[in-house]
Amino acid sequence: MGDLKLPDPFEDEIYDRPLLCDRCGKMLKYMGIGEYKCEACGYTQYDAYGLVRNYVERNPGVNVLKVEKVTGVSRKVINGMVKAGKLDIKAGSMKLAEEMHD
Repeated sequence: MGDLKLPDPFEDEIYDRPLLCDRCGKMLKYMGIGEYKCEACGYTQYDAYGLVRNYVERNPGVNVLKVEKVTGVSRKVINGMVKAGKLDIKAGSMKLAEEMHD
């Protein structure tokens, strides 16, 4: 069957992936990198990864406690992102995974 990757229901729960639009209630389409867009009204929503990623992109070097406070995503979930290689923590500050190799 090749490289078919099925969604992980445990990851869906942890990342709090939205299914329905908060504005109109219609189905959301996954756009990538934690972003979901409503095809009916165009509203954009984010899962936990998208929230954290966007905040870290705009605030390089921010610490985990600040990310937790601002995004509402728990340290447990953020630490899971670090373990999964999506984020990096060095000397108390966070970076996106793709920045780790720069």
